[in-house]
Amino acid sequence: MSILTFDQIVGHSIPLQQIEHSLTGERVPHAQLFFGPPGVGKTTVALAMVGVLFCQENRQAWIHGTFKIKKSCCKVCSSCRKLAHGNHPDLVRVGLEEKKTQIGVDQIRQLSQFLSLTPLEAQWKIAMIEDAALLNGSSANALLKTLEEPSPHSLLILITSRPGRLLPTILSRCRKIRFSALESEDLIQILTRLKPEADPYTRAEAISLAAGNVAKALECCTLEKVEMQKKFAQDVQSLGEGGLADLITLAEYWADPNRFSMALEQLRLWIGQTIAQTLQESNSAGDKKCEEWLTFFVWVTELVQRTQIFNLNRQLVLEGVNQKQDLGGLHPPTPLLFEESKTEFKSKVKNKTLGAIPQTLFFINR
Repeated sequence: MSILTFDQIVGHSIPLQQIEHSLTGERVPHAQLFFGPPGVGKTTVALAMVGVLFCQENRQAWIHGTFKIKKSCCKVCSSCRKLAHGNHPDLVRVGLEEKKTQIGVDQIRQLSQFLSLTPLEAQWKIAMIEDAALLNGSSANALLKTLEEPSPHSLLILITSRPGRLLPTILSRCRKIRFSALESEDLIQILTRLKPEADPYTRAEAISLAAGNVAKALECCTLEKVEMQKKFAQDVQSLGEGGLADLITLAEYWADPNRFSMALEQLRLWIGQTIAQTLQESNSAGDKKCEEWLTFFVWVTELVQRTQIFNLNRQLVLEGVNQKQDLGGLHPPTPLLFEESKTEFKSKVKNKTLGAIPQTLFFINR
């Protein structure tokens, strides 16, 4: 695992300024929330911040309280090397366990116990919760206790694309760092460096399909993936012209393991574009239609997660999605999520930044 320094990170100038300011202040906030669309680099930035806090070149600054730190890790000291290899004793990363759909209370209790211990090598004990929106009721309450009584020299970093699903009491105790979808210029710079073998056409198409998501852009940056995504878009548009037999044929084709995840990802982006067009209808009928599509979007998103975890029949999933059947007892989002989504979307529409709208959907509901 490669840990980037702040000056190696492309984009996110405002979040980086906020983080650098907090690191050079008299007190580093004990809990921070990194939120924004998925795949834009929140975890990458969080690890860069951890690198600064762990780097031995900054150790004396923390000990003596001078706060004259270097804003990037050196990458060569033993702490930096351990962080890069994922075995630093003062960092724990909490995420979804195998075959689970939520982060359990036992995981949070272990995290709290970890943070209560004295740091072994660094000046900090740091815990990262990746996709904190997956906390269930019990684990969220357990985390709240840790936030209310933080241990000295402990730091908790929550990362999520769905801050609306966190308890308000958790949100109120975190310093919030908001991330946005990357600009096309940023993605061009990243793909040019990481995908030098791709031709300009493939890179441009990948950026168009990614909607600001760097992870998606890297995944799509092959001619085969670009052509596959175009075929899926054509298949979806032709659905209304055929009958059940066409639907079954389409579902059978896209249920192939090499195509399935991409098909559902594109379906969600297509729903996002549909909602964007609907929101331009500034009337109650448009809002009602938007709510119906948002319900469908959240249903599809949760169904994708369950399909990946429980290995559901992919062909039946696709047939059910296209027929809007309830395959898994999924629930629609709350009215609050609707209002957050509509407000966010209307702001994008007003500013004519529709390209970011599919990412806004992920940010609210994913």
